[in-house]
Amino acid sequence: MYFNKYKLGGILIEAINTKKIILGLGINLKKQNFLYTSVANKAISLEEIINNFDRNTLTIKIINKIHATLIEFEEHGFNFFFHKWKRFDYFINKSVKCMIGNEKKIGIARGVDLKGKFILEEKNKKIKSWMIEKIYLT
Repeated sequence: MYFNKYKLGGILIEAINTKKIILGLGINLKKQNFLYTSVANKAISLEEIINNFDRNTLTIKIINKIHATLIEFEEHGFNFFFHKWKRFDYFINKSVKCMIGNEKKIGIARGVDLKGKFILEEKNKKIKSWMIEKIYLT
């Protein structure tokens, strides 16, 4: 998750099988947590964006929104979210390094297809898509 080109947090979606996923969400709440690390000049915290926020209220709102979205996903599938995904895809048309399985790939992220497969244009201009358990973008 990015805000004005700075990393605000991350989302992990890991497929266990065709019917189960693990969903994880991390949000940088305070700048002091990464002030002296290698990500300090690449990251931003929520407290820098919003002066006053209640952590518990925020957590409840996020969980409720994720729950409602998962229900929509169950009812409508990925096609329902495809155009919204394209609007918010931070990496689309950017150079990326990613691990696909045990293989390191470098290329241009081209988003996802209608099935949710990650699309990568490799250096040789070949465009490939993957539906696998893990893709790491850096």
